[in-house]
Amino acid sequence: MVKVFIPINKGKIKTSCRGFWLSDNGKIYYDYIKVINYRQENIGLYYQDLFLNYLETIKNCYKQQCIFYIINDIGYIYHGRDRIEILKNRIYQEVKKENLKNSIKKALKDYKGVTIYQENKKYFLEVFYK
Repeated sequence: MVKVFIPINKGKIKTSCRGFWLSDNGKIYYDYIKVINYRQENIGLYYQDLFLNYLETIKNCYKQQCIFYIINDIGYIYHGRDRIEILKNRIYQEVKKENLKNSIKKALKDYKGVTIYQENKKYFLEVFYK
């Protein structure tokens, strides 16, 4: 199963996932995220081409510079067909609500990106890095 992270406008769809990232110029950005489970069928290069078309469509439709997705606990940043970053390392941990802001700041400083999930009144932090 492939998890594709799609940015959405606040209020249009209720979401418990938020993504933060730090740009090269030091500015912090965030998105409300809808996670889509993309059904992966192993049919070789044909599947790969269909999936890349899907990512390109999402990227253009939502006017994003890139789209993030996960396959088998490995993160990928899709910039375009010719540039896909692979993030093989993953951190996933529960964070107390009172430490959430500091945890986000630290993850942004250390890794330049973090995803926060809220599940059953608990917060979870997920980071992918090279």
